[in-house]
Amino acid sequence: MKPRKIIIFLICFLIAYVVITYTSDVNNVRSIKKIPQLVSETIHTKAKVSTLIVPNEKLLPSSLENELFFQHHWESDRGFFLLVKDDINTKESPSVTANNYEKLVKSERVRILYENIQASEIDGEFRNWVFIASETGKIHLGWLFKDQLLSKKEFLKYKPLESMEYIYEQGAIKSHIKIEQNGTFNLKWKASGRGLFLKGNDKGQLYIYDDIIWAKKEKQDFLYNFFITDSTNQLKQEYRFRDDPIKMEIYILPKEGANKQ
Repeated sequence: MKPRKIIIFLICFLIAYVVITYTSDVNNVRSIKKIPQLVSETIHTKAKVSTLIVPNEKLLPSSLENELFFQHHWESDRGFFLLVKDDINTKESPSVTANNYEKLVKSERVRILYENIQASEIDGEFRNWVFIASETGKIHLGWLFKDQLLSKKEFLKYKPLESMEYIYEQGAIKSHIKIEQNGTFNLKWKASGRGLFLKGNDKGQLYIYDDIIWAKKEKQDFLYNFFITDSTNQLKQEYRFRDDPIKMEIYILPKEGANKQ
């Protein structure tokens, strides 16, 4: 069988496997919606694998769960990650003249799999190339400069100077966050599914880098809350939850005398 036919067969097999796996649970509506994305990512990766320069396997982490290797990353339910600072195209190799490989979006979650410790001089500045992958570490995304990624230490404490409240969703989790003028917040959340109902309450402080906001909990777990402020100072969802709803709570004051008997 020719290589082309083998690839087509594997893709068809993968599509069938994903459909059967994800549709076996009739309640898993959100997962079903992700099938086109999963198939697209797989085909996309296969199409690009021959053009991307991947570091030697010995230079990559021995395990995607290696906490020491990813010590400067956040750790989520999907794996270790950093944030992309702004919209950017990665490169096929560690060179500014290399072809573009992947388009990344501000606040997208990625992880570093390899860092070139020998800095390159670019326009009078010394910068380090890194090879990155998706949040899970399983999809290679190409090369970019390390300073194009955002880590914990770059955030500063943020005071919005006005109180606000938002209701938003992150997958199966529905949250209500109340933000005070000094940047502290109270977060109430709940999640249900498969016969389970969970709820909780968290407190914390807002931090900011440029227009990316991190609602950092006092007792941080694997569930992170990042937002982007728009031109009107309204909050938008980070890239991972871009399709989930978020809206500001607006309270209308009663008309004068409306509550009087």
